Amino acid sequence: MVTTLPDDFLVRRFTEFWAVVGPTGVFLVHRCDGERTAGALRTASCALELRNRLSEHVAPTPFVTAVLVVDDDERGPADGCTVVSVAELRPLLEEGPAVLDDWHLHDLRLHLPGVVQDLGRGPRSAVGG
Repeated sequence: MVTTLPDDFLVRRFTEFWAVVGPTGVFLVHRCDGERTAGALRTASCALELRNRLSEHVAPTPFVTAVLVVDDDERGPADGCTVVSVAELRPLLEEGPAVLDDWHLHDLRLHLPGVVQDLGRGPRSAVGG
């Protein structure tokens, strides 16, 4: 899914989420494997927590887009998340306009692994639990 993105993207996994940083922004990707509303709320909450933790290291911290990946027949709105099919995920991540300059990309790539590792250890708020 996200592990085959181009080299200018950094992808790190924690719990059931994938954190993605690339020229097109910062994303938190989750594969919906159950009830859509619960998955969307959890993904949106985790994206906010990821942004909060990145903001401890990177200023200004860009918005983190919460992305819920669903089966084609499950399409429809989900609060706080961008909803895409598996086929639409890669174009969403790769083909948008570049919103991060080289400095921000470098800084985010530097700090994302540690932040994700910290998130994977457990929640300060409602992440991972």
